[in-house]
Amino acid sequence: MNMNPWPLPSTDQIDQIYEQHDRLGALLALLPELNLGPRARMVLSGYLFPEGPTLVLSVSAALQDDPQEGPRARELRGRLHRAIALCALERLLQEAARRAGELALCDQAEAVREAMAILRAARHSPVGPGARRRLDRLRPALHVLQRRAARARRARRTGQPQAPSGV
Repeated sequence: MNMNPWPLPSTDQIDQIYEQHDRLGALLALLPELNLGPRARMVLSGYLFPEGPTLVLSVSAALQDDPQEGPRARELRGRLHRAIALCALERLLQEAARRAGELALCDQAEAVREAMAILRAARHSPVGPGARRRLDRLRPALHVLQRRAARARRARRTGQPQAPSGV
């Protein structure tokens, strides 16, 4: 029984998410990897200020009718439009990543919680038809929990935090 209080995607929506994931892979192939270091980011960020886009458009408008500078003006506008599109993409992907991370956290936590409840019920269920067989089938999962508990005890003894595990 799923007791999940969060509005998670349906199975059909999960299929659509996988399709979008594949498309995103194709999109990433279009975006070159720059690997800007902290210094380069800082230098480039010095040219980002609120009036920057207005400055670019003003210079571009002033030069657009000049026969020699017209191509340069179009290039300036094109770079600005590309930057705006890339910033919009960045914000969209950050929001998508945040939502996906939260949904994954909720879904994985709920799946683990439900699995633990099943194990708890199997360990404490009265002996009855099939109860022993069910417990035997669940024994590998019980060993996973026992190893986890042993790691947690060791971590407490040594004072080292236990690393969270994710999907």
